[in-house]
Amino acid sequence: VEQLQSRVGDFRSGNAFLTDTKHDREKQKSSKNDRRLLMEALLHFGDLNNCHRPWRVYKHLVGLLEMEFHAQGDLERQIGLPVSAMMDRSKDNLIAQQTGWISFVIKPLFVELKVILQTASQQWVEQLENNVETNLQNVKSEIAAKEAKEVEDKAAD
Repeated sequence: VEQLQSRVGDFRSGNAFLTDTKHDREKQKSSKNDRRLLMEALLHFGDLNNCHRPWRVYKHLVGLLEMEFHAQGDLERQIGLPVSAMMDRSKDNLIAQQTGWISFVIKPLFVELKVILQTASQQWVEQLENNVETNLQNVKSEIAAKEAKEVEDKAAD
């Protein structure tokens, strides 16, 4: 999250992630790192997205995760290993630990990704709109050129 936070300021000013790097090797290296960071953040966010689901679904998924954790803790205890953090059925309650998880991991990651996605989506929408407008104009030019050629060919006959 810290690494992503340090790049979001640059992103807001248009200097990261979507920068045209075609003719600048330094920017290419930086952009490659930025894209990798963004990809990792999105993948991580996707993996942790249960917190963004409706309460009923979220609570169910936390319950399933807690069952998995407790099963691991039971196995650790059974084979004589120390029980890992959050895995001890007798003292750990995963839903109670979600406050810290959401406050210190999920929300900071979401805040940074939200800035990137809002800016990126606006830039992508603008690019798509520009592409559509350019393509429309090019199609009209092609049609006009074809019609002019047909008129010219008829006049030559």
